[in-house]
Amino acid sequence: MKKILCFIAIAIIGLTSVVAQQTVTLTFTGRDQNNAYVRLDHVTIENLTRNWSETIWFPDTVYTLTVGTGVEERLLNGGMQVMPNPFNGRTQVNIHSTKDEKAVITVVDINGRKCAEYNGVLTEGDNYFEILLTTPQTYILSVQTKDGMQRVKMVNTGRAAANRISSLGTDSHPATVNLKSTTSYEFELEDEMQYQGYALCFDSLLTSAPVTQSQSMDEEITLVFDVPNLTNLNSCEAALILQNETGFGNRIKQIYDHEGNSYQVVQIGDQCWMKENLRTTTSPSTGTYLIPGIYSLDSYTGKQARWYGDSTTYAPMNYGLLYNWNAAVDTFNTAFGETSVNTSSDNAVSVTFNGHRRGICPAGWHLPSNAEWTEMTNYLKSQSEYVCEGNSNYIAKALADSLGWYTSTHTCNVGNDQSANNTTGFSAVPAGNRSASPSYSGARAYFWSSSQRVYSPHQAYYRFLTYNNAEVRMLDGDGDGKYKGYSVRCLRDASPSALSNPIATTVSATNVTKTSATLNGSIANPYYNIVTITAQGFEWKVTDGGVYTQVTAEGTAMTYELIGLTANTSYTFRTFVSYGGTTAYGEELTFTTLSAATVDPTVSTDYATNVTETSATLNGSITNPDNVTISAQGFEWKATDGGTYTQVTASGISMTYELTGLTANTSYTYKAFVTYGGTTAYGEELTFTTLAAAVPVDGQPCPDAPTVTDIDGNVYNTVQIGQQCWMAENLRSEHYTDSSYIPLSSLLSGSTPYRYAPGNNPINPYGYLYNWAAVMRGTNSSETNPSGVQGICPTGWHVPSNAEWTQLTDYVSDQNEYKCNNSSYIAKALAATIGWDTCSSICAVGNDQNSNNTTSFNALPVGYWYVSIYSAGSSAYFWSATVDSGVSVYFLSLHSQMSNPYNSTNAWGLGYSVRCLRD
Repeated sequence: MKKILCFIAIAIIGLTSVVAQQTVTLTFTGRDQNNAYVRLDHVTIENLTRNWSETIWFPDTVYTLTVGTGVEERLLNGGMQVMPNPFNGRTQVNIHSTKDEKAVITVVDINGRKCAEYNGVLTEGDNYFEILLTTPQTYILSVQTKDGMQRVKMVNTGRAAANRISSLGTDSHPATVNLKSTTSYEFELEDEMQYQGYALCFDSLLTSAPVTQSQSMDEEITLVFDVPNLTNLNSCEAALILQNETGFGNRIKQIYDHEGNSYQVVQIGDQCWMKENLRTTTSPSTGTYLIPGIYSLDSYTGKQARWYGDSTTYAPMNYGLLYNWNAAVDTFNTAFGETSVNTSSDNAVSVTFNGHRRGICPAGWHLPSNAEWTEMTNYLKSQSEYVCEGNSNYIAKALADSLGWYTSTHTCNVGNDQSANNTTGFSAVPAGNRSASPSYSGARAYFWSSSQRVYSPHQAYYRFLTYNNAEVRMLDGDGDGKYKGYSVRCLRDASPSALSNPIATTVSATNVTKTSATLNGSIANPYYNIVTITAQGFEWKVTDGGVYTQVTAEGTAMTYELIGLTANTSYTFRTFVSYGGTTAYGEELTFTTLSAATVDPTVSTDYATNVTETSATLNGSITNPDNVTISAQGFEWKATDGGTYTQVTASGISMTYELTGLTANTSYTYKAFVTYGGTTAYGEELTFTTLAAAVPVDGQPCPDAPTVTDIDGNVYNTVQIGQQCWMAENLRSEHYTDSSYIPLSSLLSGSTPYRYAPGNNPINPYGYLYNWAAVMRGTNSSETNPSGVQGICPTGWHVPSNAEWTQLTDYVSDQNEYKCNNSSYIAKALAATIGWDTCSSICAVGNDQNSNNTTSFNALPVGYWYVSIYSAGSSAYFWSATVDSGVSVYFLSLHSQMSNPYNSTNAWGLGYSVRCLRD
């Protein structure tokens, strides 16, 4: 079993230079008396020479001492300080800026998902912000300005009510707290230091043996704990040792889904259950986001989920998400060992490696079947402490949470004397259900099973509790059961008793040459705090008559390099593991060394070429003078910082492979490989860094879409204005994206799509004028931002709603550089510099046209179509996707004698210009 320790240091990437100082970096890890990994809770560091002490907290197990002075001056000179860090759901950050400037402040989680964002202006000096986060985990806080980006890691240990970044202004002065991983105390080489570790073992805090030594160089320091033998574990606790690979620690009572959400667990009989409702928002098999942009769960076949109350307000609580049945059972996936559905009875269960359906649950857990729910309720009925007033059917109170239910007068009902509820610890909360008519209240709790009815394919079994009843109830559904949104509780896959002994597995030998080979194997010991391994490694011999020689190896994944072998000779080997007076062996495998006369193939890694923001070409070459049979060749690549190698194949003596879908401004490591005769040879490891993503700049082409091409091959320039990417030219397409023709006409119509040519000569970039029927192409009106209406626009672009036009004009109104004479007038900033009728009024579009178009929006005075062209030279009209009422549609217009854009409505039978907005 792989044991993973993640060393995380809080780092500041500043925008100012810092004079280098001599430093000593210490890395701490914990081990028990059997050399098994122990997760540190915190480490105390004492300088005995200078009489100071400090504490660092997991996951900050890397610590830096700066010779002479600390780093306090550097922290205060610029950049960011997070106060405190780690923090319990809520913290404050001071962002120091050297000038007034726009900034985007973003918090993302460890999977790269954006959790909160602030878009505004930093003033010169200290700017204070409050950050709230709902989920305990590590986050990255970044501040992006035109001059660059700063990042800092933050560790959240608590749960706030929402994810949010709020400005506290410039007058707030929270207490400064130094970052935990870098000391500000004085330190000199050879100072006498003492280090002591602390770790949580179930609910007890263990202390390591202290390490006392003089310190003068970088060092990895192992803190050793005397861990008690954990023999009296229940199924949940033992299963979590296997699940979390920690041996023990404060994670022992919770599990994590594929999004990093944590859940408490509880033992009920022989079963290990989640005691919180699942709240994962994506499918574990496909990554598909489950929450639709509508308020109903109405699908038998699609996957959908909703938050309780259709609001993330309840996300930090145990209410979780409400899933329709298809989202709960997810998708068959051979990677999970799933095969087919067993439909032999009404209690049908999908099959996995343990006879369970994982569904949307974390790895090693599954959606309980109807039979497993029955096993749980039957167990409760057999235990007197869970039964109310001696009636074995009255067990609902034992499962229901002690808060949130409607009240009821019957003694054994869930809603009566709720303080007496939840004797099992299952903590069922009244999350209700979600359908076309949602039921969000304190009345009921519903839970899906994985079992569907054979003769009613739209129905599935479930369990529910209600405030005015004492029983745990089961119904078949109302004929439309699968479309409803119910809560999900997951169940641990298997009892750990069958997995208690260590297992040795032999893996094929690699790197076989004429005189050497690498032996490979693995040891699985899920209960290494219960079963102690006394020896492990390999036994090997010459296949023909040899005697086994034993060699030892360490770790879960073992390797051992044999040398001094004889060319062209067969050898046999196997893994072994010894424990409690017993030795277990893996399978016997063989390999044959290469012939002495053979020159082995070699491989070289060459520098990557064609490196962009998201792609790069890997290069390498193979030399094979004796034409040895090559079974595989190509490259292995990964993210340099903590990535896992992915192998891709390539052909030929000179190999190339184009990597795509990379992340901007990220370092990647790669090496060429060639496999022959059971051996894999590698070239040198090289690295490259993808280009940094372009930052959108007002008035410039959109960084990732400087032009857009329509179905007719017309190419349009684009322009970035605030957060929006606009066409900088009027649409002139004659066809829709499916090649359907848009008739050229002079007739007015509110229902038949038409386009009109200004002066019958649509010269670029004046474009065509279109009636609203042509613009929308049968799509309903939209008031949302974004509108979601592609209509006449190219793929990836849409017709702006009235709200999106308002976003444009509001943004331009907020920027001083777009205002005329420091007033509120902005029409000139959007109008082109040519073609407008002249006007003597200061700040009117037609006055001093050379000063127009500071946004580069380039609005031209095309006028509008009403039997013929009207107002050419004096006005520009642009459709929106929003209807006011009846046949009245919102538009935005500019006029030569006006100083501000004009937003109003008009009949949809007229012909106006079209500007498309990027999705």
